[in-house]
Amino acid sequence: MRALKAGDQPKVVELLEAGVELERRDAFENTPLILACHYAHEPLALELLRRGADATAANEQGCTALLHACIEGLPTLAEELLLRPAVLPAPAPAPVYSRHTDETAPRTPLLGAAESGFAHGVRLLLRRGVPPEPEALTLAAAHGHAEVCSLLLATALATAAATATAAAAAAATAAAAPEAGALDAGAALLAAVRHGHAAAARVLLGSPDGAAATPAAAAEAGAVAGAEALWAVCSLPKALAKPAPGSASSPQVELAELLCAAGAPVNQAAEDGTTPLHLAARAGHAELSRVLLRCGADASATVDGSTAAELAQQAGHDALAAELQAPAEAPA
Repeated sequence: MRALKAGDQPKVVELLEAGVELERRDAFENTPLILACHYAHEPLALELLRRGADATAANEQGCTALLHACIEGLPTLAEELLLRPAVLPAPAPAPVYSRHTDETAPRTPLLGAAESGFAHGVRLLLRRGVPPEPEALTLAAAHGHAEVCSLLLATALATAAATATAAAAAAATAAAAPEAGALDAGAALLAAVRHGHAAAARVLLGSPDGAAATPAAAAEAGAVAGAEALWAVCSLPKALAKPAPGSASSPQVELAELLCAAGAPVNQAAEDGTTPLHLAARAGHAELSRVLLRCGADASATVDGSTAAELAQQAGHDALAAELQAPAEAPA
């Protein structure tokens, strides 16, 4: 097992040729193939398959070679495994550790591939007939994997188109079953926003400079692009309020522009009267405040008797306070 963990292919081959069983299990019921996939040793895993390793084997948690290959992003191995009819492309979720998130969570091959951003694996699984699970879209969005979001949405669009053009009898049968292609684009958008992923949000909103979402998904995402999403933008960590290297805008500003363009209610207030502009002003986010103002934010609105300008001044952001004062004093 030490040779497997280290990816020492010559040693593993030597042991196999000395009589060590190809399907020998460890204390957790992992086979050599499962371990090779878990530690992302693709050439070794392919050699084990060539020697006849059981591609369908699962450990005590239900984790398979395919699940680990999808999490670790092993393209040739995923292709080889999915060519085998006996390998289930969509088994029940199994609790599995991912080095990408440093967490253990129930995952299917599609969920694992979506979460890790393994677009090629997602494409292979979709071609094999695996339906685009709503959780897969949310996981991809939460981790900023825009290409995966686009793939899942495109499959949902194709599924919807196929359903719409089906014969009446087939359509009646399909109507009795759940829609495999239905995706929760609203939840995915919120996940993308809360983690500061503008590229994924752009895909979900069907922005012209991003990959197009399905019409239904874009409409749903736009409907959810409301106060909750805008509030999440205004509450992003300071690191996301700064432009990335080579970028003119910060993720925070870009997300705010996308949401406002999608119709987010810029003046919707919380129960205590706080609006997104109040949050931006209090935190000293000058560019974000400018975006909100351009999108119609009311600078004269108050919370606990204070306007956005006064909140900025109270927090020590004098330049921003002066900038916000003029719009606040402008006649309605």
